[in-house]
Amino acid sequence: MRENIGKQKPNKIKYEDIMKIIDSFKPTQTAQKNKVLSILNPIFREEMRKKNIFENPCEHIEKFKEVPREDISLRVLNKKPIEIIREIYHAIDKYDYAKHKYLEMNRMYWKMCVMTAHRMGEVLQLEKSHCYLEENKIVSPASITKTKEDYHFPIPDECLDYIKSVESGKLFTMSSSGSLYYGFQRILQKTNIKLVEGKTLSIHDVRKLMLSIMTKDLKIDSRLADYCLEHKQQGVIKHYL
Repeated sequence: MRENIGKQKPNKIKYEDIMKIIDSFKPTQTAQKNKVLSILNPIFREEMRKKNIFENPCEHIEKFKEVPREDISLRVLNKKPIEIIREIYHAIDKYDYAKHKYLEMNRMYWKMCVMTAHRMGEVLQLEKSHCYLEENKIVSPASITKTKEDYHFPIPDECLDYIKSVESGKLFTMSSSGSLYYGFQRILQKTNIKLVEGKTLSIHDVRKLMLSIMTKDLKIDSRLADYCLEHKQQGVIKHYL
């Protein structure tokens, strides 16, 4: 954003300048595109109120709708969902890119993401105070969940000793989603998963894989499986679950 509009005054920023920022994101990064609009819109509205400008360029840009990702079965050539998860799980122990003192933390982060199938951003915000070791439970507070509700889930056995070793504060201190994306790609390189040319898998795809495993392999009711992934439920089903 700094490169496109930098220190320009609002009356110098044009529709084309904003679209250059928007076009710098990938087609699937709808949240980031909408974030740009949510930041700029109030600024232009205030400038219009002050009569410094007479048109808000953001008003010509509609809110972006999420682009559905292609079905995983169309991207992976040689594995079923449960086989993909198994490959990723074992490859995490082979992950060796991080500096030595952070290596264990990185591996535990990926195992937490895979074993709980929770959103990577929420896992990144978990703190020691959210962990109840005697109950073997994590309570993810509403302040960090997408649903804005507390969510309870068990601590994976693989992560228990690591969590005990953390004295206080955040369990994982990795800094950016970008580095996490590339970290996951390095894990995939240590698997035997073959992808269609030009296709990728992301850590978020683990959630889809787990939903498929729960409903197809473990025969769990789809609504309960959906709830286990912390998808917001509605009506009577919400209260029963």
